[in-house]
Amino acid sequence: MSDGDRLERLDVVAALLGYDRPLSDAEQAVIRSATDQERALAEGMGGGPEPLAGPDAEAIAGLLRLASGTDVVSLLRAGLREEFVPPDGSRRALGREKRACAFAELYRTFALPGLDAAAREMAGPLLGTLEPASGS
Repeated sequence: MSDGDRLERLDVVAALLGYDRPLSDAEQAVIRSATDQERALAEGMGGGPEPLAGPDAEAIAGLLRLASGTDVVSLLRAGLREEFVPPDGSRRALGREKRACAFAELYRTFALPGLDAAAREMAGPLLGTLEPASGS
């Protein structure tokens, strides 16, 4: 299946990651429109032995929204798919902190260089929340 056949909308994946909090009518509509591929990507990114929640989920959702609609979205989407939804159906059981770090690394590689200056400035603090605590 080509990338064009599986264009996960990153803003929809972001909404799915924030599903554990009260949602606006607009967010509920976005979630209702989610495709199976978008749900699988959100589940791969947010699920696992320690589900993403709180600051990690909020930071990742914010970063996905910043990248949504940019020229680098297809590279980021492909990297996220490979890391969190492997084509062979296998899933690595990464803990919450390792998933957050893996996402941050992919984001820095594929999305950050293509963001405009204002978006890069907004992304910095969000990426900082995904860094492991010192000493771990």
